[in-house]
Amino acid sequence: MPDSLSSEPSVMHVLWRRYRLPVLVLAVTALLVALLALLQAAPPHEQAPEKTWRVQTLKLPEQARRLAPQLRLYGRVEAMVRSDLTAAISADVKTVYVREGQPVQAGALLVELDDSETGLLLAQRQAAVDEAQAQIEAENIRYQNDLQALELEKSLVKVAERKLAREKKTSQNKLTSQSSVDTQQQALDQQRLA
Repeated sequence: MPDSLSSEPSVMHVLWRRYRLPVLVLAVTALLVALLALLQAAPPHEQAPEKTWRVQTLKLPEQARRLAPQLRLYGRVEAMVRSDLTAAISADVKTVYVREGQPVQAGALLVELDDSETGLLLAQRQAAVDEAQAQIEAENIRYQNDLQALELEKSLVKVAERKLAREKKTSQNKLTSQSSVDTQQQALDQQRLA
């Protein structure tokens, strides 16, 4: 029995014989790809030279300078600086007053934005301000009414104090009862609470 086991190849041995060549080919391919990736040189980054022309200049005598010769040249001039314009708000462009390449003066109007959305926003903000001012006005009126009510309450307390003083005086003279004095004391206390 042990001889029969040893004479048969193992499962791993069979698999290795079967897939040995494909695994070897894949490993060599992966190694070559990695090697080529490492050895790949970066492409040179060169800027194309700008076309220039040498120009010879002559100093003109005084007499020739008054003649002011003219030379007509055709070409295109581009600014060295490019400006990207942005607006503080998000809106649609209503009108464009200047085209690309057109000269402009400092402070000139370049584009006009549609103000319909900002107009609505401004109206909402103004309504909120108006509402806040109306609330302030109402609170001021209520404050003035409270001051007037306080003055009235103070005068009613003084009246109640005078009534109590009269009741006490008449009670001392035995003209009124103690319950009448207590009633006046209670009215004064209630007036002070109010």
